[in-house]
This record gives sequence, C-alpha cells and structure tokens, in this order.
Amino acid sequence: MGKQTINVGTTANDGTGSTIRAGGQIINNNFDDIYTVFGDGSTLSFTLSGVTNGQVLVYNSSTGKFEPGTASATSTFTIAGDGGSNQSITTGDTLTIQGGAGITTTGVNTDILSVAIDATVATLTGSQVLTGKTIAAGSNTISGLTNSNLSGSAGITNANLANSSITVVDDSSTSATISLGETLKISGDTGITTAISGDSISIDLDDTAVTPNTYGSSTAIPVVTVDQQGRLTNVTTAALSTDLTIVDDSSTSATISLLGDTLGVLGGSGITTTISGDNISIARDTLSYSKGTATGDGSTVLFTINSGRSVDDILVFVNGICLVPTDDYTISGTDLTFQTAPVASAEITFRYLPL
Repeated sequence: MGKQTINVGTTANDGTGSTIRAGGQIINNNFDDIYTVFGDGSTLSFTLSGVTNGQVLVYNSSTGKFEPGTASATSTFTIAGDGGSNQSITTGDTLTIQGGAGITTTGVNTDILSVAIDATVATLTGSQVLTGKTIAAGSNTISGLTNSNLSGSAGITNANLANSSITVVDDSSTSATISLGETLKISGDTGITTAISGDSISIDLDDTAVTPNTYGSSTAIPVVTVDQQGRLTNVTTAALSTDLTIVDDSSTSATISLLGDTLGVLGGSGITTTISGDNISIARDTLSYSKGTATGDGSTVLFTINSGRSVDDILVFVNGICLVPTDDYTISGTDLTFQTAPVASAEITFRYLPL
C-alpha cells in the first residue's frame, strides 16, 4: 500500500479536512505498512542494542532480524586478454598487470598503476632509428621529404612522383604535356627574343627602326606605321594648322589662332548666347509688346507716340482697321501725323513692335 496523507483542510477548522477517526485510520495504516516491511507486522526486525561505530545492519537468519555487525563479502570476476585463457580473480587474490613487448608497468602510488611504452617503440616525436622495418606507402604518409633527406642509393624516379608532368597552354587553348626530364623550349616569335641566364628566362621585344623620342607638338601631329605584331616601325610628323577662319553673312572674314586667341559668339539684337560646359546656346530674346491709345475728334491729325519709333516698327489701328504706313500716316520723332483726321470718337490704337 502506498503512503496515505491526512487531509488537514484549507484553513483551521474549516470542516473540509479528514475527520479525527479517518485521520487515525490513515496513521494506523501507514504504521502497519512500516511494521510489515521491516518486521512481521507487529514487531520490527531491527535490534540496535550494543551497536558500535563502523558497524552496519546485518541480517541474522537465526533471529530473523537485522542486527549491528560487520559485513563480509566474497566475489569473483573474470579478466580476458587479446589471446590466451580467461582468468578468474577471487576476493583476496592479487591482479598483476604485466607489460608485454615495448610496454612497462609500474606501481607509482597506492591506487595508481602506470602503463608506458619503452624505448623500443617508435613515438610521434623525437628522432629514432628504425632497423629492419617496412613502411607501407599506401597506409602511411611521409612529410617533409627533401633531397637532403635521401642518402645512399635512395631516389625517386620522375614517373613515381604524384605530379610527373606539366601542361602548357597557348592563347588559342592548344595544350601540350611535358614530362619531367624532357626539355621545354620557349621560342620567340616575330620581333621577340628569348634568353636564359641562370634560372631566369628573359623575353624581350626586338628593337625597331624607330628612334626613342617624343613625337608631335602643338603645331605637328605624329604619323605612325604599325606592323602586324603591333610594333611601331616608323614615326614622322605632319604639320598641323593652328588658324581658324570665320566668315559672316556679308562675307567679312577673320582669322582665329587656335593657340592663343579666343573666339567669342556674341548675340545681336534680340539674340542671347550662353555657354555651359562645351556647349554654346544661341537663343532669341523674349519679345515684349506695348501699345498706346487715343480718340479721334474729326479734325486732329497730329498725335504723340513713344520716342525712337518709325513707320516700320509700329502698327496703327483706327476702329480696328490697320492703316498703311506712309500712305495713311507718317512719323517724325514722337509725332505721328495722319493723312486724314480720324472721325469723331474713333478708337485709335498704336501697337509698338519689339525692337
């Protein structure tokens, strides 16, 4: 039976816990379990009389109780090796760990046994001499091997090297394989010479007939001749004109020196020029119109207009009809004179054209 717990309720005397009788029954049941497990149901099978330090409870079959005493145990275990017969070790026996070839065992402390290899075993570090040993190449790697490490008749043929040849490829992706021990010749093509000095190969361009110099100036440009290999085989100069001649609509011309003169592009009346970077913009100015008005009286022929005007840059309207310059009116200074006086109440408009 598992452990039973008395319900003590949520708060004191709230009437939700176990009754006194039920609580007593739970206590009796728990003690019955203890006496059954550790006794015969009514008496505990433990005797602690005369117990001393270091003793344990040992079951006494004659009394049927656990009593203070000293425990004694006997056990046997089996050890096995890579070969030979298994051995049984019983309590009281001595187990000896004996080193084989290249192995030495030493007891170094109460509970420590040292197992070490001796000088006959090759280690990962240090310098050792191996005699009569075979190293399987397929299962081992020897690093740091150089010619100075090889002695006597030792040697490795080119064919046994991991990389026993080299592959050379030209610009057209044509390749050739050169085995170590063969001779690789580097030949110069047209205009190319190769030379060997020690362990260096020099690849040089052949000299041409062109003399090293600076060709061309502010008044001459270089003229070059290039052969099929892209080399300069001849260089001369050609004179360069440094003057620019400009001509206007009236055939008037001027010469501009490209080496020092400045060519100006100037706008005339109603024209504006501007420069932005290496671009010249030529644009017409925005035209501005103005007008004046008057009223006819049937007799007046002289009217005042803006100064600086002529019959070619003013339009005259009488009652919406555009008059003909000179035939219908004339202009002198600020005086405009009609050939015939506008009728009474006529609407006169003077429209000034942009100058």
